[in-house]
Amino acid sequence: MSFLAPLFLVGALAIVGPILFHMIRRSPEKRRDFSSLIFLEPDPPVFSRRNRISNWILLLLRCLVVALICLAFSRPFFRHEEKTLVAGGLVQHHLVLMDRSASMQRNGLAKSLEAAMDDIIRTLKSGDSILLASFSDQFNVHGDWQAYETGISRDELLSMSESIELTLRSTLLGKSMVQGYQALVDRMAETSSQGFRVSGTIHLISDFQRGAQMDQLQGIEWTENINVVIHSIAGDLPGNAGLSLLSSDRAQILRLQVSNDIESSASTFQVLVKGASEISGAPAGEPRRYPVVVPPGSTRVLSIPLEEISWTHGTAELLGDDASPFDNVVYWSTSTAGSFRLLVHGLGE
Repeated sequence: MSFLAPLFLVGALAIVGPILFHMIRRSPEKRRDFSSLIFLEPDPPVFSRRNRISNWILLLLRCLVVALICLAFSRPFFRHEEKTLVAGGLVQHHLVLMDRSASMQRNGLAKSLEAAMDDIIRTLKSGDSILLASFSDQFNVHGDWQAYETGISRDELLSMSESIELTLRSTLLGKSMVQGYQALVDRMAETSSQGFRVSGTIHLISDFQRGAQMDQLQGIEWTENINVVIHSIAGDLPGNAGLSLLSSDRAQILRLQVSNDIESSASTFQVLVKGASEISGAPAGEPRRYPVVVPPGSTRVLSIPLEEISWTHGTAELLGDDASPFDNVVYWSTSTAGSFRLLVHGLGE
């Protein structure tokens, strides 16, 4: 039993009142009757205290009234938990969606990810259905829907989350959320067809980096019985600078963009451009360094004529970003895409 206003239970101490009144009630001593009292002086009755309770039933009834009044004001109620394995009960589905894109390689995010998983597992009840999924530029499902504790344990969930490898790919958050939402809706529809009441929760674990693309979320018509719980994690070192390759409408121009986070403490960087030979991949010639100043919260674009470096392909590396080097290297090439025909000859059926 629980109470909405448990402080009113303190008023039950008022039952001491009826007990005291019964204990200190005074009554006259024995009365003596005489045939004639005209020759006697008036003598009023003498009262004495009684230390014993004579009417127990009346005392108990008075104490019970006081206790019931206090109990009524405290508003008691009984907690009732829905059973997930009983027909007609509520089945709760949990989809854990983990960000495994390149930005998750920053320092300190592994511990934050483990802490987020612990928080999610503490919200699960025995019998809840759970599925683990990850995303970068693609949505991936790991395992099948399983019942918590009866099908998969806490240690198994933590081990599975730790075994999911990080990628060097971009973050398509919107697309992955749409696919995860659809997987949850399909599972809930399947359970609902068996006569159960259903509800769903998407647990989104991500660092929510600025490059995450979320445009596709605008087209979702969200179901009322599906909730989204955000688990935002951050690394040990705030701020980050990154290097990206831009397309160019001018021939023989290499365009590189340097982006600096608003929480970054650095603003002076260098871009190291290297070339590679056509066959072995070994460095061709001396690398070129290009200094660039990028204040926190802004971007700068480097336009490098390929005549200066005389390479057809190679790498570019951002130097001076000590916080998170995961996005400091890009690969570039001046080769254009082509097409060719392939003739396949084989036995028919």
